Amino acid sequence: MKKKINKIQKADLKRGAENEEKVYNWLRDHNIPAIQKMDDKYHVFDFKSDDYLFELKSRNYNHNRFNDWIFGINKIKHLVKNNIDKAYFYFLFEDGLYRWRYKKNGFTVRRMGRKDRGKVEMAKCVCVKTVDLEFVTNDIINEEVCMIK
Repeated sequence: MKKKINKIQKADLKRGAENEEKVYNWLRDHNIPAIQKMDDKYHVFDFKSDDYLFELKSRNYNHNRFNDWIFGINKIKHLVKNNIDKAYFYFLFEDGLYRWRYKKNGFTVRRMGRKDRGKVEMAKCVCVKTVDLEFVTNDIINEEVCMIK
């Protein structure tokens, strides 16, 4: 059964895809020349290199707005299941690009969610402390690119 997606989710997906392209190009040009997009559009991670997996999370805030940032536990489950210990989680905020290098004990897990897309979305989430994020650049930022009509 296909999940029903509302206007807010569509806008979030569109912005996410645009930000993935922007960050992929920046990483390829500045940092990681061997980076590749995943072959499968629905892969758990967004990019890969010979040594690492990369995930991008776009956030509509400055990086220091909250004490920690969340993402789905499915990302960590994938790493554990496949015995992968080299992964970076990039966060594109309104004030720049930051990253967190995966550490087996560098996060907590809590049941959390959101209510801003017209329904309650709750799940187990990974929580990463803001102080553990490493600044990468402010050459690229998460901008308002999608208008909800």
